Order: sequence, then C-alpha cells, then structure tokens
Amino acid sequence: MKRAVRFVLSLTAGLLLLAAVGVICGLPEAVSAAKSISPAWLLPLSAVYSISWLLRGARLRMALSMQGVSKGFLDSLSLELAADLVNQFVPARLGDAVKVVYLKRRDGLGYAEGIFSAVLVRILDLAALLVLAGLCLVMLPAGSGGAGAASMAAGFAVLSIIILAGSLFWFRPDGFARLLAGPLHRFREPILRVRDGISGAGRRVPGLFLISCAIWIFDVMTLYIFLAALDINLGPVETGFVLFLSNLAKAVPFSPNGLGVYEGATVALLTGFGVDQARAFAAGVLDHAFMNLFSALLSLGALARLGLSAGALGEMSRTAASLRDTAGSGQMTPEPLAGDEEVVP
Repeated sequence: MKRAVRFVLSLTAGLLLLAAVGVICGLPEAVSAAKSISPAWLLPLSAVYSISWLLRGARLRMALSMQGVSKGFLDSLSLELAADLVNQFVPARLGDAVKVVYLKRRDGLGYAEGIFSAVLVRILDLAALLVLAGLCLVMLPAGSGGAGAASMAAGFAVLSIIILAGSLFWFRPDGFARLLAGPLHRFREPILRVRDGISGAGRRVPGLFLISCAIWIFDVMTLYIFLAALDINLGPVETGFVLFLSNLAKAVPFSPNGLGVYEGATVALLTGFGVDQARAFAAGVLDHAFMNLFSALLSLGALARLGLSAGALGEMSRTAASLRDTAGSGQMTPEPLAGDEEVVP
C-alpha cells in the first residue's frame, strides 16, 4: 500500500475516532466550554510551551555533541521542530529518521551516529515519561480517581521495572536486547549501539535525562493551564498522570500524531477524576490542537533557518522511510540512498 494511501486512511481513522468521542461526550457542550476561554490564556500557554521547545533544542544539541557534531542552539531547535512537523503528518513518526538524513547531508554525520543520537534521546524521553508516570501513580492524593493501594502498587511496579530494565541495559546489554522480541526485535541493534556509544560519555546522560523530565513537566503545565481555563480543579499530580498516560496511548501509530487517540485517552482519564465528559473533551482537543498548531507555526521559521522547503522536507521524509525500512532489516549502516551520495555543505 502506498504511503499516501496509508496516510489518508490513518487520518480518516483518527478523525472518525475524534468525532465519535465528541458525539459521546456532548459536542455542543464541549464547544460552549471552549468558547468560554479568554484569549488572554494564550500568553501563559505560549510562554510555558515555548520553554518546553527550548529544552528540546538544548537536548538535541547536547546529544549531537556526544557524536562530535557542534551545532548551534537555534539550528538544533530548528531541526527538532522540522522533525516534529513530519511527525504531525506521518503516523509512523518518521521525524527522527528525517533528522538522521538531514545530519548526514548537511553535517556529514554517518547514519549509525545519527541513529545513535535519535535513539538515545527517545530512550531517555520514554524513560522520563515512565518514571514520572510511576511517581504520579504513587503520589495520587487519597480520594482521587485511581488512588489507593492498587495505584501505589502499580506505581512501584512501574518504577521497579524501569530500574531493572535500566540495570540490564547498563550491565547486561546483550540480555536486555534479547528481551526485545517480536516486532521489537528491530530495535536491538540501535539500542546496543546506544549502549556502546554512551560508554565514554556517561556523565552527559543524566543531564539528558533531567532535561527530558523537565520537558514533560512543562507539557504538564500546558495541560494544567487549559484545565484552569476550563474551571477544572485538578492538582498537578493528577494532571501529570493524565498527560503521561495520554501520551503513552498516542505512541501507538494509529493516526498522525495520535489524532483521536490522545483526546480519547484524555477524556477517559479526566472523567476518572470526576470531570464531566464535555469539559474533558474540550480540554483534550484544545491541549492537543494548541501544541500541534504552536509547533507548526514555529516550524515555519525553523524550515526557513535550515534552508528547507516543503518539497525538500517531503523528499527527506521519503528518504527517511527508506532508511527506516533498511534499518528494520538489520542493516544499521545502509548503502547510500538516492540523493545521499554526496554531503551537502
């Protein structure tokens, strides 16, 4: 099936899911709740979410420096934004692979090294998400939805699994790789490369992890502001719990950038804390839409700074898809793909 057809089908599925959730929750009431929000809320929302993106740029710059690539902060931030723009339109999340292609062409960074930087960031990003989600489970206030012995047990279980996985990854990487069975087997080689790559730069990894945690916290603050604007009284721990699990749900490549999945998960989680369905749906839609639109607007400036047109970004996405398919076959150092024979200065 052609990628364009897959995109249309996944986008349609996401929109249908979003519409179904909206109908179930009461679309007129949700629209009314959204209209009640003052435009003044855009000021704190933009400030908070901007910090989240600034941290993403700093994280990529640090990860690239581990590979000997000296890239300015604005260029690193622009590359993250360009990759996010790809992720918004492709359900398979090819943004990281686009970064690999760009770094190969513009900076001469090899595919293996580029994949290392991308996979390292994503591993730490996922680890930060799971750690923070586990902490939220443990810290849920008594009487809130999901709180109690079961949530604390689940939180401790999540944290224990992360500690065990981290220990295996560091001390027994081969054993950790063998646990990646089935569809996850294609991640074995890049993960082993990441482990080998950080052996000489271990001091920087905790910094990357802390930056990843900070990024998630500012994303939580963005949702928290939307909840406050909708007169939803939810604490920071519950808000974090909602955002972390909703993002885990949208990690499944069902639709572009989790369209419909994120909103549905947000509604399910917020209603579990006693929020009415209409305002829960409004919160999920507004939060997801704001993050996507804000990032897309920033991406326009990012593309201009990187000297990339929409057509060039699309071509790089196709090259990235071929690279991903090649990597999935177990060849992490593929032959040059069409258009990659020379490094663009």
